[in-house]
Amino acid sequence: MLALFDRLGLTGIVQPKLLLTAHPPFEEVTSGQAELGFSTLAEIAANPQVRLVGALPAEIQTYNVMTAAVPVGSTHRTAAAELLRFLGTGSSRSVLRANGIATD
Repeated sequence: MLALFDRLGLTGIVQPKLLLTAHPPFEEVTSGQAELGFSTLAEIAANPQVRLVGALPAEIQTYNVMTAAVPVGSTHRTAAAELLRFLGTGSSRSVLRANGIATD
C-alpha cells in the first residue's frame, strides 16, 4: 500500500494517519483504532466482523500471482497434479471467485 500511496502522490497526506500491521487490520478496524483497513478480497470475505467496501480500481490494483510446487522427492506428485487440475476447473474457479480470489 505504501507504494500505491507514493504512486498517487498521497504519502505526505496519509503517512501521519497510517497504522501499519503485520496482519490484516481487522482487529484495529473493528475496535475503532482504525477507520479503514486494506487487505485482500479473500481475507475480507472470510471475516464476518468487517464489510467489504469495494475493490481498488483496476488501474491501481496489484495482484498476487499464486504458484504451486512439490518437493523433488515427493511421493504425492500425482495427487498434487490432480489438485492443480481440479483448481483449474469451472466449478472450482467459481467457488474461488465467490470467496474473493480472482481466477483470470
